[in-house]
Amino acid sequence: MGDVAIENAHSLQCLMSIGNCTSAISLLRLQFDALTRSVWLLWGVFEKKVERIMQDLSVDTANADNGLPSHAEMIKQTDGKAPAEATRILSEFRDVTWKASSSYVHGGIHTMKRHDTTR
Repeated sequence: MGDVAIENAHSLQCLMSIGNCTSAISLLRLQFDALTRSVWLLWGVFEKKVERIMQDLSVDTANADNGLPSHAEMIKQTDGKAPAEATRILSEFRDVTWKASSSYVHGGIHTMKRHDTTR
């Protein structure tokens, strides 16, 4: 998941460089998701859940990651286990950006107004 977060960062930079800011902001949310999951997998989760998520992909295992905790819960589960600064930054980023980033991902008012003013 760390590699996915880095790939998202590179993609975000490419989108910004060509002026596709609305898509870039949406991708920032995906990057946050991947980074949060990465920290959680490293420090906050039991080995059994990691094994469940990392099993071979098949029709039977395609939904193995259903029922995983929310971002807030993942961050809470890493508190005291992951480096304190990592938990603090993830919590702060989520608190400040969550509503707007959800709007971008789901085509809400932030997306419409941002896209409208840049065209």
